[in-house]
Amino acid sequence: MFRCQLCGRTGDKRFFERHHLIPASGRKTSPTIWVDYQCGDIIHRLFTNRELKQRYNTLESLLGAPEIQRWVAWVSRRPLERHIPMTPPGRKIGIARRKIS
Repeated sequence: MFRCQLCGRTGDKRFFERHHLIPASGRKTSPTIWVDYQCGDIIHRLFTNRELKQRYNTLESLLGAPEIQRWVAWVSRRPLERHIPMTPPGRKIGIARRKIS
C-alpha cells in the first residue's frame, strides 16, 4: 500500500510515481517523494521547473504553497481509483502561474 506524500491518499503502487524535488538536474541524487499521478501532474501544471528548483524543492515548501494547499483540500476527499478532472470545478489553473522575480 502506497501513500501520496501530498494529499495522503493511499492505494496500489500502480497509482503512484516518484517525484523528483529538483527537476532536470542531478536526477540520480535528487531527493524524491511518492505522489499519486494526479498530484504529480498538478505540481507541473502549477509551477515551472525553474520555480520547482528555486522555491519548491522540499516537501515542506510544496505543502506550504497556497496553490497546493487548495488542491490537496479538494483532491484528498476524492477516491484515488476514480478518474478526476485535473482542474477542480470553478478554478482556472493557469491563473496560479507566477513569474519569478
